[in-house]
Amino acid sequence: MRSLVALSILAVVACNPNKKKDDTPAASASAVAANATPSASASSAAAAKASPCTVEAAVTVDNGVRADAGITLVKLPDGRIALGYATGSGEPKVAILDAAGKASFPDIEKDYLDQKEKKDPKTKRAILRVTPLGFVKDGMKMRVGVDMLDTRPDKTTYLRCGPADSAPLLSQGGPDSPPDPDNLVDCRTFSNGHKEWVLASLVSVDAAMEGKVPMRWIVEHEGKHPIADIVLDEKAFDLKTVEKPEPYGYQVPVGAGVHDTGYVFASRQAGALVVARRDAHLQKAGDAVRFGFGASAPTMPALATLDHQAALFVGLYQKTDVLGTTFAIEAKPAKPEKLAIDDPNPPTAGDRTSLTASYTPKGDIFLAFADGPATSKKARMTVLGGDLKSRVPVFDVADGGSELRVVATDDQKALVTYLAGNEIKSATVSCKY
Repeated sequence: MRSLVALSILAVVACNPNKKKDDTPAASASAVAANATPSASASSAAAAKASPCTVEAAVTVDNGVRADAGITLVKLPDGRIALGYATGSGEPKVAILDAAGKASFPDIEKDYLDQKEKKDPKTKRAILRVTPLGFVKDGMKMRVGVDMLDTRPDKTTYLRCGPADSAPLLSQGGPDSPPDPDNLVDCRTFSNGHKEWVLASLVSVDAAMEGKVPMRWIVEHEGKHPIADIVLDEKAFDLKTVEKPEPYGYQVPVGAGVHDTGYVFASRQAGALVVARRDAHLQKAGDAVRFGFGASAPTMPALATLDHQAALFVGLYQKTDVLGTTFAIEAKPAKPEKLAIDDPNPPTAGDRTSLTASYTPKGDIFLAFADGPATSKKARMTVLGGDLKSRVPVFDVADGGSELRVVATDDQKALVTYLAGNEIKSATVSCKY
């Protein structure tokens, strides 16, 4: 477990205006949408055309779940799909989904969490995320990452992120260390089925210089190759500004990677999209890049990886645009551009949120999202080519869906899992094009 006391004395790194040669933007497959607006008759004709995709009837994976803990899909090395979430009582749970979306439920390996971090009856516990990490060696129990925040009666807190069967990778305010609210702001555990890591926001008042204090985005991993430089990005703020640091952290982080190739991370911070890359051992692979979108704030980004290729998508608040780019994992990404997605029935109210993407084995991309007003979202999906051009028009998957996750199966189908109130549902999609 990384010592946060040691992290707090890291020197402030000044921004370097000089660009490195290996940071030259890679050629992007972004497609800029045409300005022309289709006529009403053309839109009607497109809507009447049968979709080349078939959506199987949705099945209920589980009900009575904690919607605020979200859902996390991980494709395991053996091809099985694991879905992590929290029950209504706050217990971590995993469903193993078959090709039809039907679930089986393995036991969870969480002895450390139950014994060493047992909840006091008077403490309020919030489960932030449950991430499947893979089966233990005997194949009987599932390991999970549990990110949680305990708030004690005296208002002190304990934040932890990492595996539930061992000490967390990052934590603050535990029984063996004094609370330090000025340090670890937020953290999330990730896994690609081969490697597990934690992304976190860290602010250190001890490192303040000339009235400025750095907010750092860090990556942590426990394995054979310790990370030499854990700082992905940082931005300095006035000391008074970060007295309440949560709004200035690296929010809604996502991460994806290819074993033996490299990893890509993205998050939203200070109204911009921040993207960082690491090599196969999570060592630094170039500087992070920051993209602004004028007065528009980016939504939660989506990442997909295949071999040496990465695809990055993001929406904009109160808009229905989807911006995207593709790039080699080893190269600096170009700025996401507005995509010309073929949508015969675009939403007339609300926005497009909860973007999620997955490469198919053949190199196309399943892209799903939630359309419409917050109170009446609809799960929808499309298929893009590797050049980010539409392969099929956008089609409806299901009514409802506040949070979506899509994953490509080995037989070229898509498994779409979504939250509908306190229920988790899944639907299998097959497309012929």
